[in-house]
Amino acid sequence: MVTGLVVRMIGLSLMRIGVEYAAGGVAAHGTAVYSAGVSWFLAGVVVAVTLGLSFFARHLVDCGGADRAGRGVCGGGRHGWVRWLRSR
Repeated sequence: MVTGLVVRMIGLSLMRIGVEYAAGGVAAHGTAVYSAGVSWFLAGVVVAVTLGLSFFARHLVDCGGADRAGRGVCGGGRHGWVRWLRSR
């Protein structure tokens, strides 16, 4: 309970920084670029792609367990660092 509350408070305190970056960043503050529609559109695309990959493409990457030879899946082998498109 306490851990969840602490994580939520940290997340809420970082919202101001996230909105600042979505609006164009600190360097664009006070210019015509700051809070332009393209900045918000790009931030929305980043959020949509991140959530889409997080929810719907989770099964494409298998980064746990071991393969048939007993090697760690993320540790190398003939597929490199990550084994893509794991079979079920």
